[in-house]
Amino acid sequence: MSGPKVVRVRTREERAAECLVQIDGLRASIEQCEAFARHHECADTNSAQRRAALVLDLTRKLDAGAFDAVRRACEDEQVAVNFDREQLEREVLERAASGVVRKRRTQHLAQALAQRIEAQGQTVPPELVLARNLASSDAGIDQAERIVSKLLASQVASATGDETHNPTDAQRQLADSLTTGDATQSLAEWATRRATETSDDSNDRLQRLIAEVEVLDATEAGRPLLARANAVRHESDGHLRAMKTDSLLLEWAKRRRSISAESQLALRVRKVVMALGRLEDGRAKAIGLRLAVKGVGTSETEVAVAEAEAYLAEQARMAAAVQRRQAVLRGLASIGYEVGAELVTASPAGGRLVIRKPDRPSYGVEVLAPEGANRLQVKVVAIAGSGISRDPVRNRDAETLWCSDFSRLQELLRRDGTELVVEKALGVGAVPLSEVSLGERGEATIEIVTRERKRTI
Repeated sequence: MSGPKVVRVRTREERAAECLVQIDGLRASIEQCEAFARHHECADTNSAQRRAALVLDLTRKLDAGAFDAVRRACEDEQVAVNFDREQLEREVLERAASGVVRKRRTQHLAQALAQRIEAQGQTVPPELVLARNLASSDAGIDQAERIVSKLLASQVASATGDETHNPTDAQRQLADSLTTGDATQSLAEWATRRATETSDDSNDRLQRLIAEVEVLDATEAGRPLLARANAVRHESDGHLRAMKTDSLLLEWAKRRRSISAESQLALRVRKVVMALGRLEDGRAKAIGLRLAVKGVGTSETEVAVAEAEAYLAEQARMAAAVQRRQAVLRGLASIGYEVGAELVTASPAGGRLVIRKPDRPSYGVEVLAPEGANRLQVKVVAIAGSGISRDPVRNRDAETLWCSDFSRLQELLRRDGTELVVEKALGVGAVPLSEVSLGERGEATIEIVTRERKRTI
């Protein structure tokens, strides 16, 4: 297939820019995941060091032109980071829920013990009152459990008629099992039943909601919801408390979606800030400054991020269009084609160039690269006024020679990191050759810019 071709060009620079975008996204996700872990005191130093080393390795591979390897590594690690972030959130919520269960169980058992002691005509020990108060906080729950465990052990000793001796190991084990919910003996069944009588499903759901809000929404926006949830805890009417809990759960589900959207917006902000930092023009700096002062979670931030993304996309599109044409022209020049002012048949901005080899003066190759297009059209054309008569056989020979040159061009660009993929091609002789007239020498200048290979992350 050596006739006219439509080719897709992805230059080394364009592929490097795409990899930079992927690395930016990965870095932003890693930063967010690690910040969440640090905030909830579950950071993994080894994981952080491994990912920092990975980003450095990706930078080196990018500079070496290993674009496919960088792309695959970014995709794989992005999946891993997303999974770790979700797993961390599940663990943090489970930990918070477990804390709620510990507090509630300890408070209920303390209350049950107090009632049992009062029923026996005895005075409730001050430490039991203290345990009930301590059980309401994360800092005091351990001490509260120890107090309740000790008093339960005393009750076990009393129930077995062994009040003159200290609790045995078996008795302590039973008391401990009561505070952890693993009780199986008669007193344990009694205590668990008493704890259950003071709670119901709506209380469980309310307590879990409070734990989730405290863990995931420690912001000004989350305070009203948390305050209402805590107020519902003191509602004496069980039916009304359940209805209010259901309403709060619906509100929390909506808030969770907002939190997720804010998280995604924060990632977008971080990515565009990194990308804008690599540009030197005034508009990039101005947009970056707007993002820095707006903060995340505002409508102005959404507008600024959308503007930044559109600006970066336009800059990338314009740069890629220039780089594609320059890559093809550099490649053609490398295999012997003349790339000079006398070969311009239209202004460079129009994207139509005709170039030829010195040993084939009556034929040239037309490169049609419309401004902003991500594809090029290349075909053999006949040069008017060359003084050489042409016939179909000579035309076919010219196209066949161009086929060989095109293969060399593909290989040359491939070694340089540029992809040249044929998306559509016609056979030799499928259409008559166009005839073009070359402009005068010096009509315009084609500038082939030397590639700057240094990149920064």
